[in-house]
Amino acid sequence: MEIEVFIRNDATLAVKFLVFDKEGIGRIRSIPGRRWHPEETIWSIPYTLLAAEQLLAAFAGCRIHIEDQLLEECYVFQDWLGS
Repeated sequence: MEIEVFIRNDATLAVKFLVFDKEGIGRIRSIPGRRWHPEETIWSIPYTLLAAEQLLAAFAGCRIHIEDQLLEECYVFQDWLGS
């Protein structure tokens, strides 16, 4: 499973599945506040430290591509990348 994570706006992050995966849908649905945006074919989650931690935990063991700007802004993703 492979996802991209990037900043959607000031309040939300976008999560895009590179290939549709039913298991991935179950994982993203475990994150409170997630929302599907069919017109953009992305999921959004709140842009909070808690939601970022939940996302990384839900997709542990998967390939996660993180936008450079998000890496610069959010230490949760920096710490994950460094581990």
